[in-house]
Amino acid sequence: MFLLNQQIQFSTSKKWLGILLLIGLLLQAHTSLFSPSVSIPKQVQTAFEETLQYYPELGGVDVKLVPKPNKSASMSAAPKVNVLWRNKKNRQYRIYIKLGGPEKNGLQVQQLSHELLLGVLGHELGHIADYHQKTRWQLICMGIQQMSKKYVAQMERQTDKIAIEHGLGNYLLQFREYVLQLEHMPKFKQRTIKNYLTPNEIKALLQEQSKSN
Repeated sequence: MFLLNQQIQFSTSKKWLGILLLIGLLLQAHTSLFSPSVSIPKQVQTAFEETLQYYPELGGVDVKLVPKPNKSASMSAAPKVNVLWRNKKNRQYRIYIKLGGPEKNGLQVQQLSHELLLGVLGHELGHIADYHQKTRWQLICMGIQQMSKKYVAQMERQTDKIAIEHGLGNYLLQFREYVLQLEHMPKFKQRTIKNYLTPNEIKALLQEQSKSN
């Protein structure tokens, strides 16, 4: 009986640890400083609305762009904290985008062409489509696993595949090729090489996709 109680306590502790870790990750994304006076550029909002049409499963889902002038990454997608207690149909998701600030770690997205915006937004919406089909506990586990660099690389590569499956592969390819020729951003390039599909891998998947269609 003592051993059973110990196992139950340990299991409960792990669950609470998972909840606390996920809350920490969500709050980090959710509470980053941004200026309310900064608005989403029209061309970015237009590209977002167009890209969303490639994800019919997200129709009616609360997904919004949020400007983050001081953000290091170009874009990042995350569920809001209320994902922990809301039903799936009432979940809310946000895509945080870099507008201003130093460019050394992330692109200024308002400077990207329409096609490049479709590529990067297609990837971020791939994250949200993946989040939305997960249960609450799966999201918690994912939050914990994101402390592993190996898991992050696997997740980003899988998200690239989701974007390709939704018909955004050519735009994703253009964005990836664009990033890899940015000689003035070596750290950003290296992170891209390490964590995402290469242009050749994207091309191979597009060829497979064309054969099956």
